[in-house]
Amino acid sequence: MSMMAAMMMLAGAIPVAGAQSMDPDLKVRCVREDVIGSLTQKRRVCHTVREWNDIQGRATDEMHRIIQPGTLNGLNN
Repeated sequence: MSMMAAMMMLAGAIPVAGAQSMDPDLKVRCVREDVIGSLTQKRRVCHTVREWNDIQGRATDEMHRIIQPGTLNGLNN
């Protein structure tokens, strides 16, 4: 068992054998991301569904803040 899987199991993100149900927000989802500066290298990033949703929400909020009408770089003119 990998160290990451063991840590997530202890944190409750991965059900222990025999567990009947699990909160869908605690399911772990992994994606492969390009490594900046490399044409071929990728890295694997894993978060729970809840964490991915929080990351997406913060990114959306930041983009809305940046592109608000009448603002430049998020600062009021």
